[in-house]
Amino acid sequence: MKDEERPGGPRAVLVTGSAGRIGSAVVDVLADAGFTVIGADRVERQGRRAVAHFAGDLADPAAVAACFDLAEAAAAEAFPADGRGGGDGGGDGDKRSDRGNRGNRGDRGGGGALGDRGDRGGRAALGDRGDRGGRAALGDRGDRGRLAAVVHLAAHPNPGIVSDHETLRANGMSAYAVLQEAGRRGVPRVVGASSTSAVGLSWADRELSPAYVPVDEEHPDLTVDSYGLSKVMAEQMAAFTTRRYGTATVMLRFPFVGAGERLRGPCNMGARAAGAGTAPRGVAEKP
Repeated sequence: MKDEERPGGPRAVLVTGSAGRIGSAVVDVLADAGFTVIGADRVERQGRRAVAHFAGDLADPAAVAACFDLAEAAAAEAFPADGRGGGDGGGDGDKRSDRGNRGNRGDRGGGGALGDRGDRGGRAALGDRGDRGGRAALGDRGDRGRLAAVVHLAAHPNPGIVSDHETLRANGMSAYAVLQEAGRRGVPRVVGASSTSAVGLSWADRELSPAYVPVDEEHPDLTVDSYGLSKVMAEQMAAFTTRRYGTATVMLRFPFVGAGERLRGPCNMGARAAGAGTAPRGVAEKP
C-alpha cells in the first residue's frame, strides 16, 4: 500500500542513522513498502531511496530541530494540498532527491550518525526551498507535513570508535534530542535501536555473569562500560518521552549485527558454546 492510499492521509518516516548498516536496510525496506522516507546522518547522502537527507550532528538540539523541519517539509511536498502525491514513496527518490545535494556542504566524515554540526547545526539537504523548511511555514499543513514515525538508529555502534566520554555524550544526547523533538511535534511513534549491551555483559572489562537465564528485559543493569550505559539511558529516555508526551516508543535490543565474514566468527563462537551445553557458574534459571 502506498502512502497516499493509507487510511488517515499521507505519511512519512524519518530514519536517523540512515547511512549505517541497519539504517540503510531500514530505508530500503520502508521505501519498498511505499513509505516516504527522509534520512538523517552525520555524512552526506548515502544512496537514493530517501526523498530528502539531512547531514548534521544529531546530538545538537538545534540540528535535530532543523532535521525535523526538513522532514516535515519533505512530507508536505510529497503530498501537496491538491492530494496528488509525489510518487510511490522512496522509490521516486531519483527524481526528487537530486535537490538534496544542492545545499551547503561541509564535512564528509566517515559512516555513523553523529559529527560536526557546521554553521547552522546541520545541512538541510532539500535544496533551495527558502523558508518553506522552517517551522513557521508548517503550521497550516495538517497531516501533509506530519511524520507517521521516527526510526532512531543514529549512534556509535560499539565502544572504541571514540572516547568513552564521547560515546556516552553522542549516543545519549542524540537519543534525548530526537525523542524529545518527536514528542514535541506530536509524532505518534518512535522506534529506536538499543542493544543487548544494555544488560552489561557484552563489553565489560571484567568477568560478569547474568543473574539468571534466559536473560530478559527485566534483568538488572550490570553495565560497567559507557556504550552499554548509553543504551540504558536511551531506553530510559524513551520511557520518559512516552510519559511526557504520550508518544508510543519501542526500543529494540539488537544483538551483534553483521553479515558475511563479520557475522561468521560470532556465530561459530555461539555454536561452540551451545554445543558444550555449559552455563556460567552461579547462574540459575529465572524463577
